Amino acid sequence: KTTEVVDGFKNKLEKNEGKVLSLHEIGQREVSETFQNATQGYFVECQFSGTNKTIDEMKRYFHVTENVLRHLVVRLEEILTKEKLEQVIAGAN
Repeated sequence: KTTEVVDGFKNKLEKNEGKVLSLHEIGQREVSETFQNATQGYFVECQFSGTNKTIDEMKRYFHVTENVLRHLVVRLEEILTKEKLEQVIAGAN
């Protein structure tokens, strides 16, 4: 099931002008709180680029996909590399 969800996500993303920048399958983990009687979940972290339409479609996909219990989409104006993040933190001090 997890492979189907991840593949479905990638296909939906590509059909909506999006591009996978990185995909990290973290794997099976305990959830912090039980959700729909599930004590474990399969965690995936993905960074992708796309238009506003792409983001809206991905949110809709996550919402209607039965095997996705929770999701979080965070909009970044630019991708921060580790070096760039360190510069931003240093500049804030």
